[in-house]
Amino acid sequence: MNYLQLATRLRQEAQISGTGPVTVLNQVGQMKLVVDWVNQAYEAIQNLHDNWDYLRTDFSFNTIADVQDYSEAAINLPNVAEYAWDSFRAYKAADGQQDEQYLLNISYDEFRDNFLFANLSVQTGRPSYIARKPNNDILLYPIPDDDYVIAGEYYQARHVLALDADEPLFKARFHMAIVYLALSYHAVYVNAPEVYSFADLEFKKILFKLEQDQTPRAIPAEPLV
Repeated sequence: MNYLQLATRLRQEAQISGTGPVTVLNQVGQMKLVVDWVNQAYEAIQNLHDNWDYLRTDFSFNTIADVQDYSEAAINLPNVAEYAWDSFRAYKAADGQQDEQYLLNISYDEFRDNFLFANLSVQTGRPSYIARKPNNDILLYPIPDDDYVIAGEYYQARHVLALDADEPLFKARFHMAIVYLALSYHAVYVNAPEVYSFADLEFKKILFKLEQDQTPRAIPAEPLV
């Protein structure tokens, strides 16, 4: 369902009289509440986890010789919420992907203490370590001495519904989670506890399935010897 269809379904589930809305734009009164509740519910679901699979996407950028620090603006990624730091690898652009090697992710404190110190701070070569600065910039060590391709993944910033045809990023079979969560907001607004109980139960049923489908799988621990 798109934004308008979600809002229409919410109005129907809430048994609000009338028809519509005919658009999500420039609404007032009760219909504004309806469209706002849908977007609020969508945002709330996204905020439940930082690592939803549907927010994860891949990217790459080319290094510049003697440049160690790469901001989001420098690599043209305006919508980063967080990098998937264990996903990074690098290869020399001239040699192609067959030259690819993993980058070891370490904390900024480790990076600073080990590599931003004395003569090490000017060491150049093939990058083998990666770290995140407090401002979310990417740091590489050694400082690249050539054109390398750095490939990895990141989680997109939270998605907002704005236009009638905008659709949630997760699969359509889970869209009713937005409607039921929004319905619970309506129930609180009109003081309808029975509606709230129904909406909350239905929301949790779909949320459970969404989390199974769109969050990383748990990996069992190795048995103790």
